[in-house]
Amino acid sequence: MDWARAKNIILIILILLNIFLFINVISVKNSFNETGQYQKIAKQALETAGVIVTGALPNYSGQLGRISYTEKDLLELQEVINELTGLNYNDASGSDELYWENGGRRLQFLADNFVYTDKTGSDTFNAEDEKKLNKQIMAWIKAKGLSDRDLKQKSLGKNGNIVTVEYIQQYGRMPLFSNKIVFAIEDSKLIRVEGSKRIFYDIKLSKQKDEIISPHIVLLTNKDSVQGVISSIVLGYLRPKDEELYDVPVWQMSLLSGSEIYFNAYTGEYINLSN
Repeated sequence: MDWARAKNIILIILILLNIFLFINVISVKNSFNETGQYQKIAKQALETAGVIVTGALPNYSGQLGRISYTEKDLLELQEVINELTGLNYNDASGSDELYWENGGRRLQFLADNFVYTDKTGSDTFNAEDEKKLNKQIMAWIKAKGLSDRDLKQKSLGKNGNIVTVEYIQQYGRMPLFSNKIVFAIEDSKLIRVEGSKRIFYDIKLSKQKDEIISPHIVLLTNKDSVQGVISSIVLGYLRPKDEELYDVPVWQMSLLSGSEIYFNAYTGEYINLSN
């Protein structure tokens, strides 16, 4: 073997590898610099306009589609009905809004929501340990067939001996703000579960995609709609009241006061949820 030639080949490979690594390091460094520069310039522009953002300002650019749902007939939710009440679909009471009631447990489906109440006290949770509580609730949701998709805890509150835990459904790591499940636990016993019926439905993402407007542009054009300091900004999906078919991408702005406001990420328009 020609060792001199082999050494030269190895040397050339090492040089090329080092060049490749150097280019990647510079690229990553520039990316971080651009991100930092964006944060600085964008926040300065917002502060000049009277809008204060204490958290990170997402630097998102790209396209997103809309989300639609394939509804399920209540008959298709037989497993849920049986797991929660021990009854079958045909055991329903009521006319327009069906409900199932058995031995202290009651499940009712309303126009957009479902409500489950339990007076038996048979389902207990460790309400003193948040991590254990979350794990137990997730296991309960799976066992009852409520949802096979990701749910992320949004909040946990205590009022006397009642603990309330709220979850938001996720799709592709993005929150579906309209799809919630709220648990009420009294003295470690589950007493109520209420949530959106859409957590049972099949989700479909549209092939058509549109550009997303960056949050700092949205805030600059809607500064009068922001009454307070913004602590966090999250991109997710929400169905505005004037939209009948789709959930659209939105920017959720959480304020230090605890309230939340939403803006259409396609148009930048403020979404009024009170109408």
